[in-house]
Amino acid sequence: MNPLSKYVQSEEYAAIKYRSRLNDIKRVLTLAEIRCLSHSELISRIPVIWEDPSREELIWRLSEITLSSDEQEVLLSHLKDLSNFGDKLGSRDKARVDRIVGRLGRLLLGNLAAELATSLLCSKRKGRREVAYTLLGKVKLNKQFGELLLQCFREHRDQRLLQIIVKSEEIVPKLDAEFLLQNLEEHYWRARALEALIQHDVECAVNLATSYPREFVHAVGRCKAVSLSGVVHNLSKKYQDDLEFVSLYVWALGKIGDFRELKRMRKLIECKLSEWDENLTSL
Repeated sequence: MNPLSKYVQSEEYAAIKYRSRLNDIKRVLTLAEIRCLSHSELISRIPVIWEDPSREELIWRLSEITLSSDEQEVLLSHLKDLSNFGDKLGSRDKARVDRIVGRLGRLLLGNLAAELATSLLCSKRKGRREVAYTLLGKVKLNKQFGELLLQCFREHRDQRLLQIIVKSEEIVPKLDAEFLLQNLEEHYWRARALEALIQHDVECAVNLATSYPREFVHAVGRCKAVSLSGVVHNLSKKYQDDLEFVSLYVWALGKIGDFRELKRMRKLIECKLSEWDENLTSL
């Protein structure tokens, strides 16, 4: 017999379940009431949303609607004020305000999202910077913004700043690409940076190939840059004993369809395996 069965069947449990259901209906009722408000009425509640008992329903409703450009301007102003208000609160409440600003900031488009992100980007608080990073994910960056991100990186050493730049591949060759590669900690993001260079400044990418051979070969495979097959062939001669490089190299050869070089690599690998087996036998 289930030891909880008596409790489950008890009047107390039924009462708790009944109250929970009533609370669910109350939340639905609150949201239904908020849906009756005009856009301007909704936006007017944002300056005091921190103290609004219906803030969750209010945020939900705002996420359902499409704001006009003028309404977005007002929303931006309110979010900046709300962010400034958060600076006066304790650390836990600051984090809560930042989360509200982040959720509502997603409603902003284009330049307005970029403007809010800029106001948060160099904050000392990581949580607030995280809000800026999320907003920047929907903004097309230019060189000026990229330089601002680099400036913030030098101050906070946050890898996400460099990753945002790499995602906006068109600006990578307009910035200090070598600085980016030197400071990106993960192979994947260095390969992405070189991929951006291959697509937008191939000469710069080729010049950096010998400094980042694994990442370069990975990037060539990612963008299927058949025209760079000669460059990766030359790299392979120097790094044929680097098994991590070789693994990426044969993968890239498959991506660019270089069957002749794959046949050569098969012979090389089989030869190395044979040598390894002979050495093992002699032990």
